[in-house]
Amino acid sequence: MITAGIDSGRRIISVSYVEDGEEIAYKEYENSFTGYRELEEDMRDTGVEVVCIEGHGDSSRQAAVYLYEKGYKIYEINPLMLLKLKESMTEKKTDHIDAYVCGMFPFIRKDMKPLVLSIRVQDLKRLVRLYEKISKQVVRYKNQLHGELHQVFGCKYREVFPRINRTSLAFFSTFSTPEEVKEADIEEIHEVLKAGGSCMYRGKYGRDKAARIKEVLTEGYDEELKLSTEVGGTMIKTLCRILMSLTKEKEEIKRKIERNVEELYSGYKEHFRGIRLSSLRFGQIMAEIQDIDRFPDDGHLASYAGQAPVQKQSGDRNMMKNKKKYYNRHLAHVIHQLACSNVQKGAKYHEYYSILKKKFNKPLRALKTIKRKLIRDLYSGLVNYSSNLHQTDTPSNRPYSLTGS
Repeated sequence: MITAGIDSGRRIISVSYVEDGEEIAYKEYENSFTGYRELEEDMRDTGVEVVCIEGHGDSSRQAAVYLYEKGYKIYEINPLMLLKLKESMTEKKTDHIDAYVCGMFPFIRKDMKPLVLSIRVQDLKRLVRLYEKISKQVVRYKNQLHGELHQVFGCKYREVFPRINRTSLAFFSTFSTPEEVKEADIEEIHEVLKAGGSCMYRGKYGRDKAARIKEVLTEGYDEELKLSTEVGGTMIKTLCRILMSLTKEKEEIKRKIERNVEELYSGYKEHFRGIRLSSLRFGQIMAEIQDIDRFPDDGHLASYAGQAPVQKQSGDRNMMKNKKKYYNRHLAHVIHQLACSNVQKGAKYHEYYSILKKKFNKPLRALKTIKRKLIRDLYSGLVNYSSNLHQTDTPSNRPYSLTGS
């Protein structure tokens, strides 16, 4: 058997051709469609049967999808496992060595399953990852804004705006210092609050609330503090503008993810009755799982989601430790969020979670058990959903097919 081990960079794709564990050739290609065509021609001439890629992230996603469309079996090699194997062979670190070790994996691991790639699912994954990155940035800038508001207004700003939302952002982007609030008319403040979109500031009581906000934020303000709050006001306005822009883009990406989920996985909710599973959450899960058929049972899916212990044995000692490596941290984060929303009052696992908390006397230990049970239910639902899709045999409705991509 001849394999091609690929280590993909931003500009160059390093490819090692391996036959029965021995390297027979090594070449580098441009990371573009021109390079993909040259790579595919050389692979055809060499007789490559299997392609192994170190992950299939941003730099290697297009190459993986291109080769998959050409009919090659694509295997994703875990980067940490690749590192352990490479360290057992050499201390050197080059793209050539990484590509060769990738090509060696099929001769060492016989239990690997090839990827099932879809252009539309890969695009969904890109949207999901972008949504997660923007969400982290929003949290980061909100924390910075809270710090600046506390320096300029003290803790009083939390009495009128306990949360950073669209209304508070609209207000502080206009009135960023106590002096600006003091100089503004109540009607002007009222109009800004109404423009924020909140219904609580409309109607006959909205003006009274605007007057209350002005009173709280200007209480005890001294003109001598003007210079000390000037820079803070500039920081607040800048952070508010950034957050308003990021929040708007985040909502737009969320709508795109939900539209893609409805197109790719129509009717999925019928298989997950009882679980609070929004279109956004389901899109995040499927962006990481992609193809449920590559997991032989729910235990493998739990391991991939970081919810299974790893066995550590030395002599007569046999221990089970929490799994810290070799799992998808993005999927683990989504499973944690999904579990937290499903243990709330009225949700599917609320009663069971209450029993577990009394049993273990540790909420996190109880939540860990809930996550394991949640994964079993998700696996069962996804298997049923996937089998129904294959039975209907409608390529345009099959998320794992490239037809109609």
